[in-house]
Amino acid sequence: MKENILKRSIKKITRRFIWRPLLLAKIKNKKGPLKLNLGAGNNPIKGWVNVDFIPKNLNILYIDVRKKMPFRDNTFDYIISEHLIEHLSREEGKKMLKECFRILKKNGKIRISTPNLKFITSLYNENKDNKYYIKKITKRFLKDIYHEDYRPVFIINNAFYNWGHKFLYDEKLLVETLQEIGFKDISREVYGGSKDKNLNKMESHEKGVGDVKVCQIESIVLEASKK
Repeated sequence: MKENILKRSIKKITRRFIWRPLLLAKIKNKKGPLKLNLGAGNNPIKGWVNVDFIPKNLNILYIDVRKKMPFRDNTFDYIISEHLIEHLSREEGKKMLKECFRILKKNGKIRISTPNLKFITSLYNENKDNKYYIKKITKRFLKDIYHEDYRPVFIINNAFYNWGHKFLYDEKLLVETLQEIGFKDISREVYGGSKDKNLNKMESHEKGVGDVKVCQIESIVLEASKK
């Protein structure tokens, strides 16, 4: 136990005091648009600054988005946050978005995706997409518990308690939150698609879910600008 604690402490110190300064120096000297991928997980994006609370490799910067980010004001042209904000409390999510606003350049853009609470709570309505979603999620994540019992009650509960979820948004609340912080030109986009080439085909959540259609059905995807 003591050995594991020591290893974690060494790793944390290394990330914070060795790799972080090196990566920040790299950012400072980078040419072209600066792009930040929050919550990179196992899917860092080439050419982007990839950050995560638990970095999976040395090219991912350790950052706790619940705290002030180690970047200067007006640093980035683009920010992506894919299926991250639902892992934060309501206040933590607002703090993260305020930090995103601070570190974005003027006319910079954020693209944020998250499970749609309105869709999740609509699963009792019987239609083709809902049946597809319930079956796929059950088989992928709940088979050992519920086997082939395809009922919305299990999926809805799972959306709230699994994967460390803390707060789920519907589109109206997420738009209002972005507006409150100061973002403009807020638009609903399709999963994996954007009119801005720098934000097009950026989502990768299907790698964990195992089905791109599930991600298309369940996700709110919004883009917004700092004016």
